[in-house]
Amino acid sequence: MESDFYLDFENNFRGSRNQVSQILSNYDGLMNYILSIDKEPSLLDIGCGRGEWMQKCSNHGFKSCGIELNSKMVEMCKDIGLDIIQGDAIKVLKELPDKSFSLISCFHMIEHINFDSINKILIECKRLLKDEGLLILETPSIDNLSISSRLFHIDPTHINPINAELLSFTLNRIGYDMVIPFFINGGPLQNEDKYSLTRIFNGVAQDLMILATNSRFSSEKLIKNKLWKNTIKTGLTTIQACIEFDNQLRMKMLESEEKTLSYRARIYNLERKLDILLSSPFYTIIKLTSKGNKNCIYIINKLKIFFKLITIKVIRRILRFTYKLTNIVFLNKSYLVHFIFQIFNKILDRLGFVVKSGKLLRKSLKIKEDINYINDHQSKLDLNYELSLRSKEILKDLQ
Repeated sequence: MESDFYLDFENNFRGSRNQVSQILSNYDGLMNYILSIDKEPSLLDIGCGRGEWMQKCSNHGFKSCGIELNSKMVEMCKDIGLDIIQGDAIKVLKELPDKSFSLISCFHMIEHINFDSINKILIECKRLLKDEGLLILETPSIDNLSISSRLFHIDPTHINPINAELLSFTLNRIGYDMVIPFFINGGPLQNEDKYSLTRIFNGVAQDLMILATNSRFSSEKLIKNKLWKNTIKTGLTTIQACIEFDNQLRMKMLESEEKTLSYRARIYNLERKLDILLSSPFYTIIKLTSKGNKNCIYIINKLKIFFKLITIKVIRRILRFTYKLTNIVFLNKSYLVHFIFQIFNKILDRLGFVVKSGKLLRKSLKIKEDINYINDHQSKLDLNYELSLRSKEILKDLQ
């Protein structure tokens, strides 16, 4: 594969140097641990890529060395002043002296090579580690369903999905004293509701990290110092996520069953009370009374409507009669009639009524009628004006 292609691939899919440095903060605790036990800390980074981890450790006082096969990445590392050896990892490792390094790391490299090569690299790493030294291996976690089914295969150079149990067994068999697997870097949906399948598929840890000590002495020191664990961002395994999902599901089911039992008990009590009520001798009386009440209410409402209509008709007739009588009695006294009707109209106006053609109407209806009348005449006048040339000439003369 072309060197340029894989460099572009890493830049696109792995992220920027800053993003990778933030992910590598997982190992700040282990880096500080090595600094606390070794006066001359040294690092060997196998498959160092763009050199983010080497640069980070060098900035903290490590004497760092890297191994990388890709010529473009080697060139990039040398440009920023890193000590790097280009070549095949197994060949380079065999040329390095025993017990040379406090820390050996291998990030996302072993999935690119076959098992036999992995075994040889791990054997060489044990020889190169100091007695108190540590080995860090990181690889995509195939326990994550999204990784194992899709994302692992996005890299065309991935050939070997790494099983945590097999890798731990291999390290123990080679002679490493203590081997601890960590599932790290939870997926983007790790904080979703536990009652969610998407959390199982894309919320569990995306990477597998295995930490191995080279001797009993190193293991005892590491166990005593617990601070290094604080920076490791552990995530869920698929089994843990499934267990939490099942527990949440059981809780929901128990809640539903409790609510169902409660509703059944309430329904049973209501049915029992209803049976008692229906069997009571007073039920027939209540039923008849309720029917009677409904009929009475219906009749009363009908009577209200009837009396309301009669009252309105009587008032209208009285008003008409008064109007006619007043005209007859006060016919020769027009000023008095005018005065009385002014008072009467004011009273009606206050009450919201108006008399028109001998009919008592609500004022709102009269106003609406007048407005419609005005608008109608206005539109007719406008139309006549538009159609009449003479009207326009008269308006021009007036102006």
